[in-house]
Amino acid sequence: MWLFIHRPFEIWPVLAAIRLERTYMLVVIACWLISGPSLPRRNRLHWCFLGFILVLVVSWLASPYPGAGRAQVEDYLKYAVFYVLMVTSVRDRRGLQIILAGHLLVMTLLMVHTLREYFCGNVWYAQGIIRMKSLGSTFSDYNDFAGLVVCALPFAWVLWHEWTTRWARLALVTYFAISAYCVVLTASRMGACGFVAAGAMAVAASSRRWLLLALCPFVLVAAWSILPEDHKERYLTLIDPSAGPNSAGASAGHWRFNGFEHGIGLWQERPLLGFGPQSTGTAIGTGMMPHNLYGQLLGELGTAGALAFGLMVLAVAGNLREARRIVRQMPDTSDLLAWRTVLAASAAYVLLLFMGWGFNFLLWHVWLWFGGFQVCALRCLKAQHNAAPNVECSPEGIPLPNTGTAWA
Repeated sequence: MWLFIHRPFEIWPVLAAIRLERTYMLVVIACWLISGPSLPRRNRLHWCFLGFILVLVVSWLASPYPGAGRAQVEDYLKYAVFYVLMVTSVRDRRGLQIILAGHLLVMTLLMVHTLREYFCGNVWYAQGIIRMKSLGSTFSDYNDFAGLVVCALPFAWVLWHEWTTRWARLALVTYFAISAYCVVLTASRMGACGFVAAGAMAVAASSRRWLLLALCPFVLVAAWSILPEDHKERYLTLIDPSAGPNSAGASAGHWRFNGFEHGIGLWQERPLLGFGPQSTGTAIGTGMMPHNLYGQLLGELGTAGALAFGLMVLAVAGNLREARRIVRQMPDTSDLLAWRTVLAASAAYVLLLFMGWGFNFLLWHVWLWFGGFQVCALRCLKAQHNAAPNVECSPEGIPLPNTGTAWA
């Protein structure tokens, strides 16, 4: 995760010369094979991911512009390899907690390093304002970086419930603050909307939701008051197209809807498999991506891709429903790490689908990796349930006597 997200071999050229990421991955695969891995445990997401990958490859092979998506297809297959390694290696609660903590650490390193570069002058100047850019090539775009930061927040929420010491909580508060600061410095409008949506989900899941809800207006007013004036104007374009500097005055919603319309037009020309991955810019002749996940999905992968992607989302919802049923039948709900991870992965998917109206992350690693987090967590939850003593249940599957609402 660190090598892919932080990408040190792109930051320090000496590491690129030794092909650090390929060498490491080959060593990991060799160790995995020597350890005698078992086949992945049965889960609906395995088949859905496999179906989506097959559609992706077939669409690429049939594309009139295969060169446009070659690198993205190769990268997606690498994400799939990591997915297999993860779901066959994370076998218990400790392994699940380690991979979540590792992901949090990787995101912290990326954000802190990016902040350092920002204050050293490594920035973008776009739409009339200075905007933060991430390190490496994968998330160097300010919108992509903001989206990556936002969709990782639910997993920090999981660790908030696990790490209850004063220093651990302080570290997590610092992580949330750095995340908010990075999103603001990118001046990404959809990223800001996603951050607000993530906060709303966290408030809704809290037992102190009414207190937090009462504090929200004060937090928003305080945050707005310290924003730079040019950033304020940019965010105002979400509701007022005449606001904002230079080209930022164009309505964000109008631009994103144009991307969706382009995708519909391409889908009408090639409805089954689309024009192939990452081909939208070439197909419409502008060289620019649509800034809309749904337009990108229809235009590049067609009806087959849309069905495969929809089944993938439904599988995540199915895993959530299954996990909820298991937790409601558990007599002891003091250990909810696995359940909260399933819930967080589902929340991350919701955030991705929400921000998808303004971002092009159809072929991002997060769909596979966060799905892998959910698969591992569901397996741990099943093991936890099987190890629990038998309890008499009601016809609806609820243990007797009443266990309350601790699962929520």
